[in-house]
Amino acid sequence: MSEEKIFPSPLKSNEFSLLERVSILLLVVFTVVILVGVSAWPQFFWDGFLEPIIWEPITRDADVGDAGYTFQNTFIFIAVLFAFVISISAIFRVADIPSGGRMLVAFLPWVTWAPVIRVLEDSHFFQGDIRVIFISPIIHFHIALWVVFAIMLGRSAKQMKEYWVNVTGELDNEDSSGDILRVGMLCTLLVMFFVLLLPSFNAHDDLGSFGVALGAMLAVICGVVSLEATKEWDEVERSVFSIGMAAVAMFLGLWLQFKLTPWHTSGDAAFWPALVVLGVPAIIVYILWDKAKVATGVLESENMSAGVLPPHVSMKQHDEGDWEGKDIMERWAPMALVGSPWAITIAFGQLCDGIATWIGIDVFGYSEKHPLSAWVIEQGVALTGSVGAWLFFIVKATLVGLLLWVFSQVRIEHRQQHLRLLIVLALLVVGLAPGLRDLGRLLLGV
Repeated sequence: MSEEKIFPSPLKSNEFSLLERVSILLLVVFTVVILVGVSAWPQFFWDGFLEPIIWEPITRDADVGDAGYTFQNTFIFIAVLFAFVISISAIFRVADIPSGGRMLVAFLPWVTWAPVIRVLEDSHFFQGDIRVIFISPIIHFHIALWVVFAIMLGRSAKQMKEYWVNVTGELDNEDSSGDILRVGMLCTLLVMFFVLLLPSFNAHDDLGSFGVALGAMLAVICGVVSLEATKEWDEVERSVFSIGMAAVAMFLGLWLQFKLTPWHTSGDAAFWPALVVLGVPAIIVYILWDKAKVATGVLESENMSAGVLPPHVSMKQHDEGDWEGKDIMERWAPMALVGSPWAITIAFGQLCDGIATWIGIDVFGYSEKHPLSAWVIEQGVALTGSVGAWLFFIVKATLVGLLLWVFSQVRIEHRQQHLRLLIVLALLVVGLAPGLRDLGRLLLGV
């Protein structure tokens, strides 16, 4: 009779893995080297590296429009993004930031806000030096700062609520943390309005204010309603979601203002692409979600989350050993994962990008700025002799199928849920956000 194999316990949530420590160290070293290098050897670090590869494309994009990417800066951006995903996910876990499906929903308005303000930059709304913070990749770091502030606001509201309960033993208000969040949300909107919106608005001559005023009012309404509708959520989730929804509403008001009093030459707007770009992916992800309902229900009845191992089970034990509930997980998790919020948001985002690019280039004559995507489109043109973005859509659809299959097979330790959240967000940033930007440009004729 063989002895039962003993497996090491997973790392504790407050411990960093080797990969996490290496990622954090690399980001710190990279930042220090760049800062010291630019100060001590500007001709090498700035004139020969940062300015031509990173900074010039950003400023040229702000001045004359899409400047395009190169393989060099694309590689740098991907490497930095990868390191940030690992590092931030570890910090979120140690800080006990929520990592469930509601947190993913809370982040979605911010993913949407990026293309909303990026389309405004395409229309030359923003004036002066502030324009560069709305150009990729700086726009994502800029938005990340707002998200971090929203997280800190939510944590502060939660801590104040817990402190009051510990001192008094009761709450004098059923939603005392909501009061703090409402004040914080309104103050954040004021800062956004006066810092990001008003200076550029004043720089334009003869620009009406109806859309701007309507957007400001809708921002307050959306923020308050979002907080009211999410009373059962964690304070961090409520803060991130409500401020994000309010920010989107405020700047969508500028889209309306552009239609009423354009501040830049625009072409013919097209509204039918929205039905295709949003409708087709919506139908597909609904089918995936519907197919997964039974599997999801079975796992929930066993107190399991699809693809997430129990806190006491390590990946090594799952792969090489056994644990109570493993058979149920392996039977039902693949289908449940394909229709999970994590998978369907990835599928929706990538399909949106593929369809928007296809329509924008082959129908409306836009161009592609990413070198790899442009190469794929060139192969499509070579095959047909005319249009080629259809091939980009096929590649995207194939990628979606591959991602869904990989997602259905992946199992993660309980402590890795924050990493999953950040990976999904990164895929939305490079998928859904560009797709919505393309759609926004078509809707405004920019």
